[in-house]
Amino acid sequence: MLDRLAQAITDHRDGPWATTAVPRLSLVATDVLLPPSSLLYEPMVSFIAVGAKHTVAGSQSWSVPGGRMLMSTVQLPVTAIFEHVPYRSAVLALDKQIITELLLELGPAAPPLAAEPVWRATAGMPAELVDAVTRLVRLLDAPDDIPALAPRVESQIIYRLPTGPLGPALRQAAAVPSTRIRGVITWLGDRFAEPVSIDQIAAEAGMSPATLHRHFSRLRPV
Repeated sequence: MLDRLAQAITDHRDGPWATTAVPRLSLVATDVLLPPSSLLYEPMVSFIAVGAKHTVAGSQSWSVPGGRMLMSTVQLPVTAIFEHVPYRSAVLALDKQIITELLLELGPAAPPLAAEPVWRATAGMPAELVDAVTRLVRLLDAPDDIPALAPRVESQIIYRLPTGPLGPALRQAAAVPSTRIRGVITWLGDRFAEPVSIDQIAAEAGMSPATLHRHFSRLRPV
């Protein structure tokens, strides 16, 4: 199944990073090891079909190989380094409203705490997710079908996220109460190349440094 997904991405590749006619879907494809790239991750899930990429964000780093998926729930400045090629992934931007409505519909489940920071999580791709993502990419074969079918296929993918292995991290991220903290994360993302102090960050959030620390600590596993 991963081969089918990789082939679908290959058939519609347009450079290493490319947006597509399917809303919120972009493709990443390279056959050569590229220099490290500075990127700004938006909330998204990357479904890696083949290859591997190493990502660095501040003092943290992680690698995600083919057959796994990476979820980022906040805007995040990173450095991406391709480790193994060929590399193929389909990236689906997360619509906050869609996710929130789905979590409300599913009800107050109490999954185990995420084992990774909730702003970033990785997991294996269940077969049903691989199939749905492949079908979403394959809609590019029939552009006239995209308006009618893309929302339906995307809804299947989105449904599988909180009910699958990424569910704990997704639910924990959605439970972080302070919109000010999310605003600060966006503010930091806009200034990721600039030196900023804790006092500046706290002032942007309208909090004391100690209060800011308590809120940010909730973005990490206990």
